[in-house]
Amino acid sequence: FTFSERSGSNKITFSTSNSKLTTVCEGSGRLSVKQFIHEAFLPAGFPQSVSPDYLSYQMWDSIQAAASSLSGIMASRAVLTTIGVGNETATPTAAVINWMIRDGTGMVGRITFSWYQGTDLDCNAKFWRMFADVTNDFAFAMDIISPQLPSYIHLPIMCGSSVLRSLVGVAGGATRASVTEHQARRNNMGDVSAKDSSQETAVSLFGLLLGLVITPYIDTDTKTYFAFVILTLLHIFSNYRAVSSLVMDKLNRQRAFIQVERFLTTFDGQNGSGKREENDEKEACDFEFSFFFHRKKEQKI
Repeated sequence: FTFSERSGSNKITFSTSNSKLTTVCEGSGRLSVKQFIHEAFLPAGFPQSVSPDYLSYQMWDSIQAAASSLSGIMASRAVLTTIGVGNETATPTAAVINWMIRDGTGMVGRITFSWYQGTDLDCNAKFWRMFADVTNDFAFAMDIISPQLPSYIHLPIMCGSSVLRSLVGVAGGATRASVTEHQARRNNMGDVSAKDSSQETAVSLFGLLLGLVITPYIDTDTKTYFAFVILTLLHIFSNYRAVSSLVMDKLNRQRAFIQVERFLTTFDGQNGSGKREENDEKEACDFEFSFFFHRKKEQKI
């Protein structure tokens, strides 16, 4: 029996012969750029250690993360304008109080949402992942338009966006755990989660550097709104492609209903033989999303 594992620039080979374990370490002492990228951003043993849909999901997830990072930069600039940055009449105390109220409202929203929907997040990971990112876009939109609104409505708008963002934190965090569990195929959830975090950090850093370059050129409201619409469309499209690429291998209520319905519609009652058609993954995903909104209706089979 022989088993090889790469650690850094070294290749370690374990072999057994005559009930003896032999270890051989080979290495050049140098780590190439390709090896560094592979080991820093991909789980050990890739692609055998992850699900078949890992690469497609992570690719679209990285695109949506970059779009969200750029939208967040514009939203942050708008929030700073709203609380009085650049306004000579604004005081630091008033800005801090507004910020505290905004954060406190978000904390209440996080607790309430966790209590109300906590048990549904795990079994409907695809829906709630999409919900989280669309809600995040709504929160960004509220932040971006807030400087153009009357001053007396600034605080309610900021609190509203904070509540939406708190929902994003709960739904996004819970569904990320479900997706990581699905992707990890060798009891390597920790490694998959760590590499996902590294990928997201690298994409956010890229978005930050790109934002430093393009933000000075987005200096009018029209340019800001146009850029935000483009980034939002890219963000939503990438998220839909990401969740559509996931092929979950565990049944929830929606997926169970899909399988039972297809079995009944393809069952030949005359000869008692079951005829199964090839599953169309895209059709199944679309149906799963639509069925979620009717999950409380009683299904008769």
